[in-house]
Amino acid sequence: MVCFVNWNYKLRHQSFFSTNGKYKYQTLNYKGNLNMNEDIVIKFWGFMSDAMFDGVGELIEKDANVWLPNTREVFRGRDKYIIFNKKYPGRWIITLDKIFSKDDMVISAVKVESEDKAINFYATSFFTIKNNLIHEITEYWGENNEPPIWRIEESLSERY
Repeated sequence: MVCFVNWNYKLRHQSFFSTNGKYKYQTLNYKGNLNMNEDIVIKFWGFMSDAMFDGVGELIEKDANVWLPNTREVFRGRDKYIIFNKKYPGRWIITLDKIFSKDDMVISAVKVESEDKAINFYATSFFTIKNNLIHEITEYWGENNEPPIWRIEESLSERY
């Protein structure tokens, strides 16, 4: 089954809560046919947006690898990835823009914005899901910038 959803959904302040150190998740009210693997990725981004990194950890295999090709880094193991996120400076809000899945692969595109809205990025992430846990993530990050002036001067593109 292939599922593609194009949506723009703020993941902050959703129904994520902790009970005795275990995170619970209440299904979001959204349209479309999302499968189990997509639901895991939606939970992942919801926990990330709420800075609930221990909840993120519950969705990831202990020996998972997370690849960041932009900086040529790999985090070997869930614990290192969770520590990285806990130590990352600032508070970030995540908006899920697109999600697509095929078999054990889920691809998401998210907007990541600082809480004061001064900085924002887009990330395209490829998740491999095995046994209902995230087995591997590869994330590509892009900065939001003004287009080069030559493209505007030559009317090759339009701003939206």
